[in-house]
Amino acid sequence: MTRAEMKKVVVVEKIIGGHMTNDEGAAALGLTKRQIIRLKQKYNQGGARALIHKNRGRKPAHALKDEIKERVAERYTQIYHGSNNCHFTELLEEHEAIRLSASSVRRILLGKGIKQAKQRRRSKAHQPRSRKAQAGMLWQNHTAGYGNGIGEY
Repeated sequence: MTRAEMKKVVVVEKIIGGHMTNDEGAAALGLTKRQIIRLKQKYNQGGARALIHKNRGRKPAHALKDEIKERVAERYTQIYHGSNNCHFTELLEEHEAIRLSASSVRRILLGKGIKQAKQRRRSKAHQPRSRKAQAGMLWQNHTAGYGNGIGEY
């Protein structure tokens, strides 16, 4: 049980025991009075286990199937190794009839411990200047644009 569920159980037990009213319990849990009445009914029918969320431990309905994940990882390692995630996504849709987003493909491959063939590199902020043949050959001039260049600006 999570802390929130434990708190629900404690508050509902206090309400049923007569130590707390429905309004006080609603304020303590941040629920409405009607929701507290529903929680009491659930608790009376099934005990503390009835207050636990019913989807706990289940796989989400919209989750990708394990077979698809395995197929994607297998295709990348055997056939399409070296392509980036976006290109691999296009290849899967075109040749394998598997339609996924590039981020899903990336998540699947990283989950299997497969890294992309070529990592992204951050572009440099400025193009480096080519070096002069000798030190001191670089022409530097004053470019203030006003004044006479003797320190008066």
